[in-house]
Amino acid sequence: MTAPVSTNRPMQFAMRNLPAAMEAQRETGYPACALLAQGVIEGASGDSTFSINDNNPFGYLCWIPTRGPVSNNPTLNGRSGHSVGVQATCRKSSNAWTYRNSEEAYIGQVQFLINAPFGIGTALKSIPPPQVMKCQDAISHLNGYARCEPGCDQAKFNQEYKNKLMAVARALDLYRFDKCPTYSGSVQTSSKQGPPQPLPPDVGA
Repeated sequence: MTAPVSTNRPMQFAMRNLPAAMEAQRETGYPACALLAQGVIEGASGDSTFSINDNNPFGYLCWIPTRGPVSNNPTLNGRSGHSVGVQATCRKSSNAWTYRNSEEAYIGQVQFLINAPFGIGTALKSIPPPQVMKCQDAISHLNGYARCEPGCDQAKFNQEYKNKLMAVARALDLYRFDKCPTYSGSVQTSSKQGPPQPLPPDVGA
């Protein structure tokens, strides 16, 4: 059954990016649910400057003033048995990685998460194909992904960020994609996780 057309901006973003997120899930075991929730928040449902100009809904930077250049981890050994790569370029005016398409952006995001000190790479190694990491488990690893201002309570900020991701996943019923090994052009309309929940007020519709 094909999902109904939605005027909800975050849902439109999720459905438009679903093939790319599902391909990243198929190759890595990292859930499309968590990727799409992050894209909604980090990329303002496709309306952020990075999303529009760089095909980069995650705002992944290529240059940080305090650290210098950031590697984009260009290759990944995919579950399909071949190396999965991206060809991102660094747009200095925005300090953002610019991707050729959304498929590369989603693979690039998983590459970053696997190579960052979140423990995701280790966790994925324990999940045999075609199984997929649970959405809530993936989100639980994201301590420190979003940084708050100096002097703030980072632990509290971490939890608030993860709570927001979970709220987006519930509101858009993104859990429905966790058990789909591939994207076939149609999706089930419900994951039976209960009635739809409202989006966080600062995410918008």
